[in-house]
Amino acid sequence: MRIERLRGPIDDSWLRAIADLYGPHNAKYRDVRFCDRLFNRNPTGYSLHAFAMAEDGTPVGHYAVVPMAAVAPGRRFLSAKGEAFVVHERARGATVGGEGGFPVGLALPKALYAFAEREGLDPVHMIAPAEVSVIHRLCGSRPIDIRHERAKLILRPGRVPFAGGRPWQRLRQRWLASGQATLSSWIRTLAIPRRGRFRSCALREADAELVRRLAARIPEPSGWSPLLDEGVLRWMAELADLRLVANGGALEDVAVVTPHAGAGEVMEVVFWRLGAPTAERAQSLLRAVIEEARAAGSSALAFSSSASWEAEEMHLFRRASRPFLFHARTESAGFLARSRDPYFLDPRTIHFSPFFYAAF
Repeated sequence: MRIERLRGPIDDSWLRAIADLYGPHNAKYRDVRFCDRLFNRNPTGYSLHAFAMAEDGTPVGHYAVVPMAAVAPGRRFLSAKGEAFVVHERARGATVGGEGGFPVGLALPKALYAFAEREGLDPVHMIAPAEVSVIHRLCGSRPIDIRHERAKLILRPGRVPFAGGRPWQRLRQRWLASGQATLSSWIRTLAIPRRGRFRSCALREADAELVRRLAARIPEPSGWSPLLDEGVLRWMAELADLRLVANGGALEDVAVVTPHAGAGEVMEVVFWRLGAPTAERAQSLLRAVIEEARAAGSSALAFSSSASWEAEEMHLFRRASRPFLFHARTESAGFLARSRDPYFLDPRTIHFSPFFYAAF
């Protein structure tokens, strides 16, 4: 077993290897075109990759970092986001360097992080579940204690996988989800009037002026955050099929959503902003977004409290979600970072938002 390091853009054979390895774990990655847009056609035009190669030359593991321009008050720099970390089941007991060597699951991130450091990418950050974050921590990444409130509304219970627990527990979950979807639909139809003239469009098809106005609606971050200029928004629009939901052409009440969050069937609010902070406008925009999710065939709609960049608006959307029967809970963002600069490892200096994760 050996580690192959590559600086992209990479060709279709490598992209196909990523799709074959990581696609079973995240359906979006089964599409080689998605992998190409993410790894090769991002605003920097490249990514850094580490492949675990079997003795016969077959890729059996992969991990990459995608360079991302980032900003902080008074600073601009090139960070990187870890993506598509996977080791094939048959190779998880293998070592790099022969008998007594380093476990491949640790060798991949160690090799990649050293590669990123040589390329000047700092910080490297990632989102990972608890069982995977252990590996990143062993390789020098630090967990950053970021918690956010996440609200979710089931729209199509039959398409939501309910895993874990006993059969009766899964049946109970499905019954509760069906009740939530049905009651929310009745309330939306009978008790909450439609206000405003909301329109939606695919952001990738929007003209340059509309994208510029959207970028201007995103406030300056309070800490370090991905750069969100017109070029980055265009790329994210292509990558995640971002859609714009807005009241009229002035983009006063506006939401940016992706119908392909997570494994690809949940619509996620990436960002929203109100022209004026009122409960009525928040409820009207949320209703329009729910209708957009239903029209897209999404199994559920979710939003993080961090999709609101203003505290007052965050509270308004939280209140607006209750009549629609969203289920909200506070959870860890699963955020980790690796850097020699302590500034990037302090949760108080990070402006966390769905732009860190929802498009990937």
